[in-house]
Amino acid sequence: MKKGEFKSALSKIAKAIRFKSEISGPNDDDYLRLDIIEYKNGDKDKGWGNICQSLLMDTQIEYRSTFYRTLIDEIIRDYRGGDTDTDSFIDSYRIQNAEAMPELPLVALEGGELNLSEQREKVLFVVFFTTHCGTCRHQLSNLRDLYRRYSTDENVYIIFVMDDLRGNEKAKELLDGNGIERANIALYQPGTIRDLIPVEPVIWVVGRNRRIVYRHAGYRQGDEILYEEEIAKLINSSST
Repeated sequence: MKKGEFKSALSKIAKAIRFKSEISGPNDDDYLRLDIIEYKNGDKDKGWGNICQSLLMDTQIEYRSTFYRTLIDEIIRDYRGGDTDTDSFIDSYRIQNAEAMPELPLVALEGGELNLSEQREKVLFVVFFTTHCGTCRHQLSNLRDLYRRYSTDENVYIIFVMDDLRGNEKAKELLDGNGIERANIALYQPGTIRDLIPVEPVIWVVGRNRRIVYRHAGYRQGDEILYEEEIAKLINSSST
């Protein structure tokens, strides 16, 4: 590429990504790819800032793409120093800079307000679901071991949130049937969970600083392993 043509090409790529996101939803891999191009070929500081923000998106890039994770590691060591522990840097950055959790006006399934502020000293594991969602049901069937491991851990509070009033009676039955017994089940009161999440199911793992360090939409077999890893990181972190 000739000198002076890079910025023009980068602008065109950015426009194409924005167009794609408008017609089919944002693709975090596209944004991360653009950030890496910016860092390596354009404005290094701007590219670095954008990459840091991309690390907070729900790409799970470090779990699912060896190619991108390798590039990210190279960039972190280039920008921060060759001896930087990239895993620790990413974990610390996410904890400190993640989006603050919004207020969740919740009512317990059996009645009465449920105030999450009472759990401030704990890591929160929040599951948004509905009883008629097939993917939700699949995920719940694989959360039993995680639930049994952490439901009695004094460092963790697990809550299942729904907004389908018609599903009230089925919710407890569904969770109990999957070995998730005596669970904290709540209704989101303002009207629709769609105000908070794009699809169902959605998982939030929230640090003690009440920032959503990890969020994940949808479900595929094995995701529960990633959830446990994120919970363990926050339990063991002194900066949450």
